[in-house]
Amino acid sequence: MIVLLVALWLAVPVSAEQRGRPPEKRCSEILTTLYPHWSTRATRENWPRVELRVCHVVDLPTRGWPEIVAWTEHSKEPVVLRDDAGISIVRLVATESVFVIVGVSATRELVYVVTYEEGAFRLALFEGSKYRAAIDMSDDKLTLKMPPDEAAQPVTVYEFPILTQPSARPEGWLPGAPRLGAPGRDRTGRGE
Repeated sequence: MIVLLVALWLAVPVSAEQRGRPPEKRCSEILTTLYPHWSTRATRENWPRVELRVCHVVDLPTRGWPEIVAWTEHSKEPVVLRDDAGISIVRLVATESVFVIVGVSATRELVYVVTYEEGAFRLALFEGSKYRAAIDMSDDKLTLKMPPDEAAQPVTVYEFPILTQPSARPEGWLPGAPRLGAPGRDRTGRGE
């Protein structure tokens, strides 16, 4: 009889409050943060940003799913853009105003495109395919090519303009300019 009671006691889940720990927010673990621009003149807590978080199953810290949230400038709480169970994040692409988050489920690749324009984020695209999406970037746009699930269908092409944010690029920056430290350049970016 005592063995049965011990087994039942071990099988009953105990909450964090019952263990004497404060309860955590369900999706409090931040995997990564993406910013539309970087500045040393403000604290990061006030910046607009997209966070990729992990939502844990209560009392199972090794089980969880990703959540995509967005903070506008000086906001107190984020806006949840997506909260999907059953996927793993495999790729991240970030530009000044377009963020691509690619996840995989058991049978599909899922692509989330978050855009930032005029101080606000929005989920511009959520699309799935059995096959891997192609992502290309130029100075002014990000191109996403989603393969069809059936071979007879055409590839779907999405284009997202890359909008330059205020203070996102250093003074004197030119599109297509060589990077600092590129061959044939000194540390200032000028020729040797």
